[in-house]
Amino acid sequence: MTATWINDLQCVFPDTGKIMRLTAPLHFRDDDGFLWTAPEGYSCDGASIPRPLWAVIGHPLYNGYRRASVLHDYLYSLPYIPRRLCDDLFRAGLRADGVGRVKARAMWIAVRSFGWACR
Repeated sequence: MTATWINDLQCVFPDTGKIMRLTAPLHFRDDDGFLWTAPEGYSCDGASIPRPLWAVIGHPLYNGYRRASVLHDYLYSLPYIPRRLCDDLFRAGLRADGVGRVKARAMWIAVRSFGWACR
């Protein structure tokens, strides 16, 4: 099975664009067929992608990888989900959104290297 997004991201930016709040659940099915969900009402700022990288890749909430960023941030907020799994799902979500293999791997390396500081 190939990883896929089940639905589009539905959100609002109630804090002048700095924070995004989901107005509907966000669903992602991984390669094993497991369904991952970020719930309606979840808010995030994209901070688990290190801010210094935003200059290179852009703001995580405004680019083609924001679904992966939101799910990754949500999973990072759950202490019982291993960080490696969160990061691997981030990469799978990027690829499912059409991010190229090289860029997805670079972003995965970044969260593997620096994500611990955001958790």
